[in-house]
Amino acid sequence: MASFSVMRRNSASTVYNSSMKQDGWGELEEWYPETARDLDNLEHFLALANGGLESRKGRIQKALGVQHFVLSEQVRGLVLLARSGAWLAILPIASSIFRIAMEGIYLSEHPNSVDDFVEFSGYQDHCGCEPPTEDGLYPEIVKVIRDDQKKKFEKLRSGYQNKISWHDHDVETLAQAVEMEYLLPIYYSTSRLAQGSPTRFISNGKGGRLLFDHHREKTTPVMAVGNALLMVCHSACHFYQTVLDEFVVSNEMIHRSLNNFKDGLAKCDSSTA
Repeated sequence: MASFSVMRRNSASTVYNSSMKQDGWGELEEWYPETARDLDNLEHFLALANGGLESRKGRIQKALGVQHFVLSEQVRGLVLLARSGAWLAILPIASSIFRIAMEGIYLSEHPNSVDDFVEFSGYQDHCGCEPPTEDGLYPEIVKVIRDDQKKKFEKLRSGYQNKISWHDHDVETLAQAVEMEYLLPIYYSTSRLAQGSPTRFISNGKGGRLLFDHHREKTTPVMAVGNALLMVCHSACHFYQTVLDEFVVSNEMIHRSLNNFKDGLAKCDSSTA
């Protein structure tokens, strides 16, 4: 799957193909019928995977279980937005899913990072958390809580105040570490669009500006999410292959569903390579 063909995959999918119709996708299917099919496959896989990942024995499995829960819930929300046509709300979620998937894969490949994974999250929580005030009926109890929080925070700060993340990678080097750098161009584009930059759709000259103005209310939003949703599908595919291997899942239906999902992505990529 590691191919820049994913960037071009849906460029010719602007003509609606009634033979590929999926119920409930609306305009997404008109513009990106293959992506709608991929999301259907992903939904089906997640429905099966939730039951297959219930047994979490080791610390690495528990940590990946957290990543699975967060990622799968974000996919669920993203699918609801896609079905309802809330296109631009999809962009920040898609970027988040990409990062969660990469971190989960990195965690699986570096199990000695579990402590950092857990403690760095605690450090971030303490940084943004206000200690309780001493107003009320039990000031002595509040003081104990405050002192305990202060000790924990000081210990965490001594180890994490200079870290940019629990894995010490930025997005680019993390993507390279887990061999997902081919998705970085989509990630950067998605992130810019999520921040309100329309430059991807504006070419130089009057014609480009007129085209953008003509389509900005309807066409541009759905155009914006095509590659973002594709990035989500590829990210989820990488992540769940890692998760199933780590959990040693033997359920044949789950593996068959993931393979169907992977095959759908691969076929579409090879057709535009």
